[in-house]
Amino acid sequence: MFSNRPPLPPRRVMRGSTLLEVMVSVFIMAFGIMALMLAQIKSVSNVREAEMQTRVAQVVQNLMSGMLNTPVPFNTVAAASAAAVSSPSLSYANYKTSGWQNVAPLSDVSTPNNIADCGDNQVKTDAAIKACYTRNFALELANALPNAKQIRYQITSNANTTTVSVQWTESDSGNAADDYTFNYSAVVGD
Repeated sequence: MFSNRPPLPPRRVMRGSTLLEVMVSVFIMAFGIMALMLAQIKSVSNVREAEMQTRVAQVVQNLMSGMLNTPVPFNTVAAASAAAVSSPSLSYANYKTSGWQNVAPLSDVSTPNNIADCGDNQVKTDAAIKACYTRNFALELANALPNAKQIRYQITSNANTTTVSVQWTESDSGNAADDYTFNYSAVVGD
């Protein structure tokens, strides 16, 4: 009854994965990769928006610098006494615009945009100084936002402050539904 045969080896446990397990793991991994790609795309979009905001902020700072250099009309200063000039009432109302002013995007301008020197000896009147600064402002906006479909600005003024607002529209495609409108405002005042 006893045989000389060794006992049967224990059954081996199956190792490996079934096809269903592999498909589920690939599916989960695909969703993770898509989430990372979406985060990367959003990050690039945010960096682009921050870059545009920075460019516009620099252009607005340039205009505000010009406004701060000439807050009181020159004719008023020339006619005033030295005592009155020492503490003039700062006003930037002469830069105020009547509503939103459209700026031709760079793609609509056929000639290069030359920025004028508003501090040279040729610019002497209040109106000429204002026109020089606002023209340069519009040209710098067009240069700063080369991909914008529409650019416009408004300068509003009340008793103590003047606000410079810029609004521009960009699109990632030719579809108007994909247009994004951005805003930037800064206040000049005492």
